[in-house]
Amino acid sequence: PGDDFRYIDWNVLARTNEIFIKLFEREENVYLYLLVDSSNSMRIGNPSKLDRAKEIAAAFSQIGLASGDMVRVSFFTDKINASSKLFKDKREIIKVVDFLNKEEGEGGATNFEDALNFFNKRTLKRGVVFIISDFFDKKSITEGIRALLYRKFHIAGIHLLNKDEISPTEVGEFHFVDNETNEVREIIIRKNILEKYKKAFEEYRLGVEKFLRSYGCDYNMVTVESNMEDWFLKELRKKGILI
Repeated sequence: PGDDFRYIDWNVLARTNEIFIKLFEREENVYLYLLVDSSNSMRIGNPSKLDRAKEIAAAFSQIGLASGDMVRVSFFTDKINASSKLFKDKREIIKVVDFLNKEEGEGGATNFEDALNFFNKRTLKRGVVFIISDFFDKKSITEGIRALLYRKFHIAGIHLLNKDEISPTEVGEFHFVDNETNEVREIIIRKNILEKYKKAFEEYRLGVEKFLRSYGCDYNMVTVESNMEDWFLKELRKKGILI
């Protein structure tokens, strides 16, 4: 057994990548916002990244509500396109799961700057923001993140990817369609091209991680192929909640 979930300090979790277990009376409740990327690139595969993102959102919602905090789940692309009510009671986890089962959000391309500015302007209470996304954005994730940090939101990024995106193995002639923009390309892939791709992709992933960590945000990467329960428990053990 580990420490009681009800005494997790979500602010410290998101700010320092560590769990701080409160041993004194809570002064106020925390607002926990779960932002789920519902763009086209999140909808590929079976299960899709969007399916996995919903599982992660449900797990964090359960811990947030159990800790006595308030939880809202939203889907985004270039804006917040669907949001739940603000859940306040641990018994409402059933309603959170029901919302996640019924809602898919809108597809399209991701625009972090527009979506996070949209969220920022319409969210009065500061709190902890979990962004669950593949972080694919033709522009940049930086300005939207900075806008939230300026208002003292605490941010944690859950970087959700497919193994085939990270390390593809197929070679030959391929017909590619960009799921975010519908741009079509005919590409011949050889082994040397695969190695260049893998290197470029890891540079992109590290860029996301370095940017978030440089501003004091939390960062975790997980693949769709991972067992979500095992991954989640591993993260909790890493952060000292479970032993």
